[in-house]
Amino acid sequence: MPPTPAPSVHGSDACLSALRDRLPAAAVLAGDEIPARNLQDTSYIRPVRPLAVVRPDTPGDIAAAVGICAAHRVAMVPQGGLTGLAGGGHPIAGAVMISLERFSGIEELDADAATMTVRAGTPLEVIQRAADD
Repeated sequence: MPPTPAPSVHGSDACLSALRDRLPAAAVLAGDEIPARNLQDTSYIRPVRPLAVVRPDTPGDIAAAVGICAAHRVAMVPQGGLTGLAGGGHPIAGAVMISLERFSGIEELDADAATMTVRAGTPLEVIQRAADD
């Protein structure tokens, strides 16, 4: 089933332009550049093509993307590891997906304290395997 196209939304062109000006080229995908995996969060909801998918890999780039979207009044939807079943990371037409797939990894594992510090886009399966090890 083809994705629902993004509607023309006031401020969306300016928002996309600002995102592309501020973030690395590989971090901003729009139109046909958007991978199919980012068009839906679950298999039972129709795919939707958002205005763009932003894939930051630093906290500064995440903050910049959020600030740009807010300044242009463009909705944002966060996407994590795409492992959920509730549809919480499902795209909205005309919104910007903030994909955390490049912002992943385990930063610290402290077995003595039984704690782990992970980046926001780290899939739970990766975290669970690290905890088991």
